[in-house]
Amino acid sequence: MALTKCKTGFWLVFLLLAMILMPISWAGATAPYSEEMIPIFPGSWDDPEAETQWEEQHGFGGVFIWVEGVQLPLEAESHAFYTVDAPLEEVAKYYVMELGAIESYDTDPNLTALAEGRSTPIYVEYTVYDWQFNDSYDYEGKLLRSGAKVREALRANRAPHSSGGWLSRVLFSWFYRDWDGSIILFEIACEDGSFDQDYSEFQGTKTLIEVHRYTYMSEEAAWEMEEEAMDLEVAELAAQMALSPPTEESLGIPIYPGSEFQPDISAGISFGGTPLYVFFALETPEEIVKWYEKETGMKSESWDVDCYYIPISGQMPFPDKGVTVQPNLAFGGPWKSMITLVGAEGYYDGSSEW
Repeated sequence: MALTKCKTGFWLVFLLLAMILMPISWAGATAPYSEEMIPIFPGSWDDPEAETQWEEQHGFGGVFIWVEGVQLPLEAESHAFYTVDAPLEEVAKYYVMELGAIESYDTDPNLTALAEGRSTPIYVEYTVYDWQFNDSYDYEGKLLRSGAKVREALRANRAPHSSGGWLSRVLFSWFYRDWDGSIILFEIACEDGSFDQDYSEFQGTKTLIEVHRYTYMSEEAAWEMEEEAMDLEVAELAAQMALSPPTEESLGIPIYPGSEFQPDISAGISFGGTPLYVFFALETPEEIVKWYEKETGMKSESWDVDCYYIPISGQMPFPDKGVTVQPNLAFGGPWKSMITLVGAEGYYDGSSEW
C-alpha cells in the first residue's frame, strides 16, 4: 500500500513538473514558420484587387535586414491578400489570441543569437485614427474630408479599441531562423478598409489583411558571397593594373629605379576610392627615402623604425599624392623594402574602369 502511494505521488510530481517546464521548453518555437501555419480570420476571402494595389504602391523587395554589419540579401518572398466584413478591432483581437502577440513599438531582436528552428516573439503594433479626424481641403478650398464625419461613421459602426480610439492599422511581425540558417520575416498587416482613399466616404465596415513572408540569406552565406564579390573585384582591378601599370607621368610621382610593381597587392589594398600602387625594391628603406627626398625636394617623416612617408601634396594620412617606404616584412623574397605611391590622377572610383 505504501508502495502504491509512493508511485502515485511520484507520477503526480512528474506531471506537475512537466506542465511547468513545457512552456519553457517550447518557448520561441510556437510561432508559425510557414504560410500554411498562419491562421486566416474566419470569413475572409482572397482579394486580388488588394494585391494589385499593394504591388503598385509598395512593390517587391522587402525590408533591409542587417546582421553583424552585413546586409542579408533577399532570396524569396511571398504575399497573400484577404478582405473580411469585420471591424479591425475584432480582427486584431483574433490574431492577438491566436498568435500570443506582445504589444511593442521598439523591437530590435538579436538575430545573431536566434537558433535554427526557433523564432522571436510575435510583436504587434497598433496605429489609431488620428490625422483622419482633421478636415482636408483641395487647392481651391473645397472640403475633401470632414474629420467630424469620419469620427461619426466610426462611432456608429465600431466599438473603439481602447480609450485611444479606433484602430486604423495593426502590424504583427516575427522572425524565424530556418534549419539552413536563413532568416524569415513574417508580417501580418491588417488595415481598416471602411473608407475610400481620401476618407471622404464610408463604404461599409471591412478589414484588409496582408500576409507577407520574406526569406533572407544566412549571415555566413552573405559573408561568403560578399567575399567572393570582393575577390573578383580585386582580381579584375589587378588584371587592369597589370595591363596598364602606373607611370611617373600618370602619377606625377617619380618611381624608384629598379623597383618592381606589384599589381595584386596594389589592387588588394586599393578599395575605398584612392588606389595605392605598391613596388618592391632591393635597397633599404633608408636608401630609398633619401633618393625620394632628393627627387622631390621634400623632407620625409617617420612613424616607426625604418618607416617613412612624404606627403607630396595634401595632408596625411590621406594625401592627394604621396610616398611611403617601409621594410618588406610580410611578403618575403629578396626585396628589402616596400614602396607605396598615392597619385590623385590615378583615382579609382570602385568601378571596372580606373
